Amino acid sequence: MKAFLKYLSIALIAITAFSCIKEDGEIVPKGQVKVMVKVAEEISDPADYTIKAKFFREYSGQLVDVTLKVESITESGELVSAAEIIEYGNWQLQQVTLLYDGDATYVGVDEDDERSSQIGEESFLPLKTNVLEGETSTFSLELVEFNPEVDIDGTTALYYDFSDGKKYDKVELNGWSTVDAIEGADRGWAYGEANGEKFAEASVETGEESSYTSYMVSPALDLDGATNKRVWFKTAQILWTNGTDFQVYLMDGPNPITAKKVELTDANLAGKSSVDAEWVESGEVDLSSYTGIQYVAFYYKANGGKDNSTTFRVTDFVYGDEDIPGTPVVTEPTYIYDFNDGTKDDPINKSDWLVINKGSDSDKQWVYGEYNEDLYANISAYGAAGTDYESWMISAEMDLDKANGSFVKFDTKLGYTNGAIFTVYVMDTNDPSTASVMDELTFTRPEDNSSGYSDFVSSGDIDLSAYSGKIYFGFKYLATTGQTSTFQVDNFVFGYDTDGSGGDGGSGEEGSNSNPYTVEKARTIQDGSNAWVKGYVIGWIDYNNGDPLVKTEIEGAANTNLALADNASETDVSKMIFVQLSGDDTGPVRSQLGIGFTNGASLGYELKLNGSLENYFGSNPGLKGIKTEDHFEILSE
Repeated sequence: MKAFLKYLSIALIAITAFSCIKEDGEIVPKGQVKVMVKVAEEISDPADYTIKAKFFREYSGQLVDVTLKVESITESGELVSAAEIIEYGNWQLQQVTLLYDGDATYVGVDEDDERSSQIGEESFLPLKTNVLEGETSTFSLELVEFNPEVDIDGTTALYYDFSDGKKYDKVELNGWSTVDAIEGADRGWAYGEANGEKFAEASVETGEESSYTSYMVSPALDLDGATNKRVWFKTAQILWTNGTDFQVYLMDGPNPITAKKVELTDANLAGKSSVDAEWVESGEVDLSSYTGIQYVAFYYKANGGKDNSTTFRVTDFVYGDEDIPGTPVVTEPTYIYDFNDGTKDDPINKSDWLVINKGSDSDKQWVYGEYNEDLYANISAYGAAGTDYESWMISAEMDLDKANGSFVKFDTKLGYTNGAIFTVYVMDTNDPSTASVMDELTFTRPEDNSSGYSDFVSSGDIDLSAYSGKIYFGFKYLATTGQTSTFQVDNFVFGYDTDGSGGDGGSGEEGSNSNPYTVEKARTIQDGSNAWVKGYVIGWIDYNNGDPLVKTEIEGAANTNLALADNASETDVSKMIFVQLSGDDTGPVRSQLGIGFTNGASLGYELKLNGSLENYFGSNPGLKGIKTEDHFEILSE
């Protein structure tokens, strides 16, 4: 089928008279409409053809969707539909499609269609006419061959604050559009400005009509290509009245009159209880259940005219991966190492970390240690055969120029301290003998304990902004005769920014301190990543021959683990996550959270916990490595 387009004027032809119809006892004036179309091919038999059309009535907002048989063919080849009875008044033909045996073959196009450059402007949809009582009006135009492969490019990220428009001009820049139900309406969505702020505003304060309906439509949004499928925006209202409707819709096309619309009811909008002119944040509105090209439309209908209608404003529209205004820039740490890829008692030699021994004796060096199924770096000269130990654990290469931030942190633990020295350095090579930069770092340490072990303690956020380029971290252990102190290192995190919230930056990203995962979500992300999880303490886990049982009995309760759930009364183990409480029994983690140590008081606690999302107790979803006070927060008891 070969398509061609040529100019065809719109003809409105009065054909017959049609009497009024009685409807529910009321006389309603009616008329008739027909559609006459011309296409590229010559058609001799119209029996297999039908015409689908959508008509919109401006005054009442009615949308009539009809399928009409092709009734005849004119001498010049136009196909003429059967008549459709319709109420009298001003109508628009919004869409038209010619179908052969039920399949679309030709369509009408509007000015925004990519094929519109091939058609004379008088032939653009919508076509408009006044359907008179008792008469028939015919919409006539030539169609273009249907091509479902014509793509509309949508954006995967968008931020717009409406600051580039001129006050009182309609919102029609940067792919945005305003669609008014009444053509030529003197009021609707327009650019506004007040107190130095710019925004979009729908107001009928100076309007002359008794009612207005106006849509403000976003550019095309590509939901298939976006990684963060959400919108966020701010709204405000002024002079609230009940005579105004304000909603937000997601649409599958740019024309709100003909598109399929879904109201975004999760959006928080300014309303009756809002303070005049005060911005209300919508919250992040999830669009992940939708696909393809979509549009967001802000719907405004003023039913009370200029004297009894609310003004609404919109600004800071965010879609996709754009940052929400006022939210700190979120950056994940560039590098995290928890030592869990090693084997107990092997030298530290995984993930590009290495050990260099510079003392005369090397039978004691940095190795992988393990306790309660958690691996870490460990060194101790206990039981040493020699007298001179200098062992360095050197990190993998870190590049500050490519990092997401300039901070580093790690957890340390010590035991039976009796003179051995533990220090940490930043270096410009991975060999202390050749480094031209070797600066000792100051960090928070555990207190010495000559009779046992401390708990793991976070170093705190160590600022590296004075350095640049490629660097290494050296963990140095120095011991001589009789010095047998144990030092341990875990949870090395490099390359993040912080505002004092431990590297989270108040990010709001899911899994962060300010927006922790639910237990349900955390169960599905068992990839070893570090994250915050929120839930209620249900009980403790008794691992009985590979079959974990969640118990609430205080007698005999384990203090090394917890079972966490989203619901405080949960009994289904498949909806729980198993939490490893690391560290010593006297440390803050077990002493404050362990069910036995708290005599059952921790049952029912609502907690936020920060650890590694990985299986615990066999293949059960887990959260491991809760070691220090930085790793948990009691939200409610």
